[in-house]
Amino acid sequence: MRLTVSRQLLLLGARTDCRLRTGGSTPLHLAAQSTGAAGTAGTLDLQLEIIGLFRQHGADFTAVDGAGRTPHDWARNERVSEALMASQAP
Repeated sequence: MRLTVSRQLLLLGARTDCRLRTGGSTPLHLAAQSTGAAGTAGTLDLQLEIIGLFRQHGADFTAVDGAGRTPHDWARNERVSEALMASQAP
């Protein structure tokens, strides 16, 4: 469901470079972070798909939030971290 919603929003023109007012994070920052809450159990594959979708739509993988952290800095999982680093490679 979340992947479908994300895909539809992007197709309708949602921007990958928008930022939250508090903290300055981008959608990619949020996609990189798994909360570890019970409701997010088993969502790693979904996270990776959303990160790939954001890559296809031009997300800036080097964007920094208000504290100077990149999406990679937000990653709490090795596979997510690897996906983010691979997306930065030339």
